[in-house]
Amino acid sequence: MLPLDAVFMTIDRAAAGASSDVSVRAAADREARACRLLLPEMFDAHQAPELLVAVLHDAEAPDKSRLVGAAGIAPSYGPRRGSAFVHVTPSFRRRGVGRALIEAAVATCRGRSIVLHALRPVPEESQAAQFLAACGFEPVDRIVHFEVDGLPFYADMLAVRQRLESHRRIPPNARILRLSDADPDAVADLVCRSIETSRAYVRSRFRPDCANPYDMRNSVVLTVDGEVRGALIYNWSGGAPVIEVRAVDPSLRGSWANALMLEEATRNAKEGGALRFRFFASDKLKETLSLARRANAEQIRIELQYARPVK
Repeated sequence: MLPLDAVFMTIDRAAAGASSDVSVRAAADREARACRLLLPEMFDAHQAPELLVAVLHDAEAPDKSRLVGAAGIAPSYGPRRGSAFVHVTPSFRRRGVGRALIEAAVATCRGRSIVLHALRPVPEESQAAQFLAACGFEPVDRIVHFEVDGLPFYADMLAVRQRLESHRRIPPNARILRLSDADPDAVADLVCRSIETSRAYVRSRFRPDCANPYDMRNSVVLTVDGEVRGALIYNWSGGAPVIEVRAVDPSLRGSWANALMLEEATRNAKEGGALRFRFFASDKLKETLSLARRANAEQIRIELQYARPVK
């Protein structure tokens, strides 16, 4: 943790606005509430990120300052990895404030992390992607989003499950729970290990008041002997369920586990009135890409996951 008086960068007045300077530093306790409003994805009940703030100082009123941006840094699962998220108020964008917050985040991680990930993937060719590239981040994964006709897709999943059951491939100690009935900490840990994101971000999506909450009732969790070993989590967009997370313990990958969760989750969505399903897959997930081809899924968009080495 860096001391509060550590100022990483001062943005000159010409960039920040006449008679004003913007400095980037570690956040004071009194600024935590404002940071939480700017960065809700970085907080949960058990973990708060390290916080950095960009503060506007008015040379004509030195006793007054205004927070114009913030960055949060949280550990990711994986060796010496961190995740960062930046928010700059609209009137101060394209003035170097976001870049200064990124450089401060990298400086904070130096010596303890070898790579800093963007908290979540961003659309290809978007302003966010251009910003990350300008700040030294590089794409490390490509995520393809698909949409598929719901009824044939569910019929295929049901047929796969029935074949597995007929061959007794599904162990009797396996159980499917609704996400709302599962241990949230165990689910968050499994998801973070699978997609290398911050635990606070995953837990924030469990809250119904967040901007884009998970469907706690219809998403499913796989347990084996009571231990969380898989999760298939979705939310809703435009009246269609979007399968956002499919995480499986490494010992069960390529087995019956994915098929069992897919059948249960798509059945829940179908009973909820869904006519189409959306899901996505990293270029690294050949099994899911193969599923998309077999289901004649339509490709609807591409996102990129960015990361930057910490040197």
